[in-house]
Amino acid sequence: MAVLDRAELLSALAKLADADDGVVAAAGRSAAGLIAGADLDWPDVIVPQDTLSALGVDDDDDDEEPVIGVTADFDKAATNDDALLLIGRLLERKNLYEGTREDLVAYKDDIAAGEFDASDLAY
Repeated sequence: MAVLDRAELLSALAKLADADDGVVAAAGRSAAGLIAGADLDWPDVIVPQDTLSALGVDDDDDDEEPVIGVTADFDKAATNDDALLLIGRLLERKNLYEGTREDLVAYKDDIAAGEFDASDLAY
């Protein structure tokens, strides 16, 4: 399975607001291609609002754009309990890609073994 280039996906999604319909169509195709190329579906990359809320992400703050898994300061990253909550909710999805399911179960094992650190939380 290819790895999703998050920066490239975000760049493509940002172009969806362009005034030029051709740019918008190309951006949509690019985003869809990146998702498909990583053997993912949109539900694999879109985090539901209730999950964001459960993790304490406040999207009402106009000064910052909250993004799960991105932080310059690992001390501000989510806790292992938060990660377990998110992992549990993702594992509840019936259409979750099997490779993603295996990765999530491995993360749970890493948390239980004490091998899940701040950089893992940030990821």
